[in-house]
Amino acid sequence: MKLIIKILITLLGAVLIFTDLKENNTWLLIFCIAVALYMTFEGFFYKKKNPQ
Repeated sequence: MKLIIKILITLLGAVLIFTDLKENNTWLLIFCIAVALYMTFEGFFYKKKNPQ
């Protein structure tokens, strides 16, 4: 699960680099949202795996 999300974030980063800088702000926003979602889900799944 973690690996898949890391690959997705890497792909988003690659898209951000390869797009011309005209729509850079939009891609940057999407990338930041993806990272935030990753942090949230990682915390959620970690708590579910280790209920202490």
